[in-house]
Formats: sequence, structure tokens, C-alpha cells
Amino acid sequence: MKTITIKTIEEKVAKNGGKYLAIVAEEGRYSCWQAVLFQTLQDNIGKPLEVDIATKGEYENIIGAGNLKALTPPRFVQKNRDEAI
Repeated sequence: MKTITIKTIEEKVAKNGGKYLAIVAEEGRYSCWQAVLFQTLQDNIGKPLEVDIATKGEYENIIGAGNLKALTPPRFVQKNRDEAI
């Protein structure tokens, strides 16, 4: 878990049509693809919030916030044992 303070949130649509949040926090930039977390994140703009983060390459994705966890964790496909894409 990591504590972040969200500055701004922008809802976006990916090329595949999926919705996600682009989040700017004092601690850096994050994304969230888990719709179950959207409201919790939006309700906590400007407040410290404990989040679970999964790193995929250069991206940091929020997969849990407060007491909520994503129902299905994001999938990470491995090219080889040392590299996740």
C-alpha cells in the first residue's frame, strides 16, 4: 500500500473502448482501469488515500483504494521470465 494525494482526475477512453482514469497526484501519475474504484478515487481528490499499485512497464496502475480491491486484478503477460509487458 502507498499513500497518495490526488490532485486531478480525468476520465478517458482507450483505443479498445475501455474507460479508465488518468490521475495526477502529488506523488506522480497513475491510471485506474477498475471501474469499481472510480467513485472512491473521485471522492478523495485532495485527501490522503491509501492505494494498491501494480506496475506495468513504465505505467503505475491503481488496483485498490481505501478498503476496496479490484474484483479482478489486471493481467500481465510475460514475454520471458524477466520482462513483463
